Amino acid sequence: LFVDLFDNTGTLIAVAKRAGLMRADGHLPKMGRALIADSAAAMGGSLLGTSPTTSYIGSASGVAAGGRTGLTACVVAGLFLLSLFFAPLAGTVPA
Repeated sequence: LFVDLFDNTGTLIAVAKRAGLMRADGHLPKMGRALIADSAAAMGGSLLGTSPTTSYIGSASGVAAGGRTGLTACVVAGLFLLSLFFAPLAGTVPA
């Protein structure tokens, strides 16, 4: 619990600072809502038997490239779904 809490809090602060979403006094608006979303994802992932789902510090690279909305995440999710169809095709190529 504490490892996930501290890991997610640090990631959220780092990504929000990189995106320019933090106020001058260091306060992050609606951080509680972000933590609730992360905890819901972690519980949902554990119910489905996946590895722990958390926010990832790699999100800072997406923010640095200009992705600050959920549209970036939706495009990446769509590309991952598309890769499901091409993975068997890539498996037919011998090593």
